[in-house]
Amino acid sequence: GKYLWRKHLSGMLQLLRNYPRIALIVTYRSGYDDVVLPDGLASSENVVLCNHNGFAGQEYVATTTFFDYYGIERPGVPLLVPEFSNPLFLKLFCEALYKRHLTRIPAGLVGITSVFDSFIDTVNHVLAHPERLNFAERTKPVQHAVLGLAKRMAETGQSWVDWATAETIVQAILPRVLGWDRTLFMELLSEGLLTEDLGPLALSEPDEPIRHVPVVRFPYEKFADHLIVRHLLDSHLRADDLPGSFDQARILGKLLATEYDAVNYSGWVEALSIQVPERTGQELADLYPHAR
Repeated sequence: GKYLWRKHLSGMLQLLRNYPRIALIVTYRSGYDDVVLPDGLASSENVVLCNHNGFAGQEYVATTTFFDYYGIERPGVPLLVPEFSNPLFLKLFCEALYKRHLTRIPAGLVGITSVFDSFIDTVNHVLAHPERLNFAERTKPVQHAVLGLAKRMAETGQSWVDWATAETIVQAILPRVLGWDRTLFMELLSEGLLTEDLGPLALSEPDEPIRHVPVVRFPYEKFADHLIVRHLLDSHLRADDLPGSFDQARILGKLLATEYDAVNYSGWVEALSIQVPERTGQELADLYPHAR
């Protein structure tokens, strides 16, 4: 993941200097500069930094192109929601409608949180079909599985869960087995709600070589950030004492306790800055002035 780049990117660039006709292009989310880039690399004469704004300024062209491809009716009024400048967000938005066989945007489906919810609801709807896992859609096993995995990620501070633990969490929710590839866990992978990857194994000795084990994660890092933060807010946001919820001694406050913490958890902080106003009507910086 992100820590791999900081450790090895300089060595990769040094090796590639022997091949003047080859260039290396790396993309990362804004706010992760100090996490991904080795010290001094940004100021190197051989490195060019560019800020890619996705579809910013071209939202109308992007949305109409995506809507036409997925067979979604264009709205009468252009959608000028800021999230539509994010290509991955727009893709999730369209896939959620397409899998539901919807050709028109439902009222209220615009914010990033509602789109993520719609995507999860859609997978639950698809898997409830008798030809898939044949469960009562209202029991929402997909939603419970997602929350269980997000809870585990929040506890470990990682955006992934090792394969065996993830399978145990998910299968406990819907333990029926209809075939080796027809379990809830494997169907979530099939539908793209989970994706396979490799993650570093915890080391017992500091000098021990890094080993990697099979893990699963949510397909988009921003998606994972919002699910993890939702769990943290559900568990630790106190409606009767909102500022107290962000005390530095509490879990939510620890994410912003120092500049290092804010950088290390920058994805979670970004999700907090969106979900806190949605829930409370107040900005994160107002509830936690230190965040300014």
